[in-house]
Amino acid sequence: MEADELIAKANQDTAEQELQLQKDMAGHFMAGIQARVLMAEKCHEMGKKVIMVDIDGTICKQDGDPRSSDDAYSFRTSKPFLRRIEYLNSLHEEGHYIHYWSARGCWDGKDTLEETRAQLDSWGVKYNDVAVFKPFYDIWIDDKGVSVNRDEIWHREFTDSIDQAIEML
Repeated sequence: MEADELIAKANQDTAEQELQLQKDMAGHFMAGIQARVLMAEKCHEMGKKVIMVDIDGTICKQDGDPRSSDDAYSFRTSKPFLRRIEYLNSLHEEGHYIHYWSARGCWDGKDTLEETRAQLDSWGVKYNDVAVFKPFYDIWIDDKGVSVNRDEIWHREFTDSIDQAIEML
C-alpha cells in the first residue's frame, strides 16, 4: 500500500471512530434525558416540582469573574447565603426534587463536581442531584425562570418569587 493510501485509510478510520464516539455520546446524553423525564413524571404524579437551582450568586456570594485568569474569583472561598439554603432545604423536605446546576468548570474544563458536592454538603445543602458544566451565559431567557438578586439581603423577594412559581405551574 502506498503512503497516500495509508494516510487516506488512517483518516477514514479516524473519521469512523469519531462518528461512533459521537453516536455513543448522543446515546449517553439521551439516556440521561430520558431518566430525568421519568423522574420529573414521578415528581409530578406526586404533586411535586423539579427545581433547578444555580449555585454561585444564588445560594452563595460570588466574588470576581469566573472568566478571569487571576485568583480574584474562586468558588472555593464563596460564602453561603444560609437563609436561602434553609428555604431551599425546606422545599426538598416537602418532597420537591432539587437539582443544583453550576457553570463551575465551563471556562477551564476542570471537573469540579466532587468538590462542589463537598462544599454543598459542608453548608448543609439538601439536594437530589448536582451537576457542573452548565453552559456559561450572560442572559438566560426561559418561560419558567425565577430571577433572584445576587445580594443576600433580598431574602423575602427570593422566597416569594419561588413560592409563586411553584403554585403557578
